[in-house]
Amino acid sequence: MEQQTCPSLFAFLVLFFHALCVIFASKLKKAREDKELNQVDVAAALNIPRSTLANYETGRTEPDIETIGKLITFYEIDANWLLSTTGK
Repeated sequence: MEQQTCPSLFAFLVLFFHALCVIFASKLKKAREDKELNQVDVAAALNIPRSTLANYETGRTEPDIETIGKLITFYEIDANWLLSTTGK
């Protein structure tokens, strides 16, 4: 018997994942702004295009795990804060 996915559960999971991405993106932007840095300087320091950093900060794309580690180190922030759904 083929298992069917409940449409409402799928919709919930999509919305939940989107919310997590928005929270992550806003925290990433806050970390940069708290250091009083602009995207150009951060992107240059991390050797990534500025547009890539902008995409991370808007939630359009997500960084890979290696880049997340670089961002955490660069901004001197707690990984739990960046990756959690609580705290501003």
